[in-house]
Amino acid sequence: MSGSTTTSATTTTTTTTSTATVTTATTTQYVTEMTIITPQDFEAACQQPVAIVTTLGFVAMVPVHIVGLFTLLTKTNKMFNPDFMRAQLRHDRRMWRAGRG
Repeated sequence: MSGSTTTSATTTTTTTTSTATVTTATTTQYVTEMTIITPQDFEAACQQPVAIVTTLGFVAMVPVHIVGLFTLLTKTNKMFNPDFMRAQLRHDRRMWRAGRG
């Protein structure tokens, strides 16, 4: 084999490794359902509870009012009734005489 040519081929293989980092950010969104209430709707919704509380307040104040008026009128009667005033005067005189003698 004289006169033959030999060729050698060199193959170079380049391997590239790429690393990708993926960061996932999760956000939680709170969706609140909001109902807008108009003043007319608010008045309509509050009519019954306000009426109930007002009635209960009146019912609770009736005995207090009765006792207060009874006390006031009894006190006024004792202070300004002429019979009670004369009886108090007689009592005071009797006590004054008893203390003297």
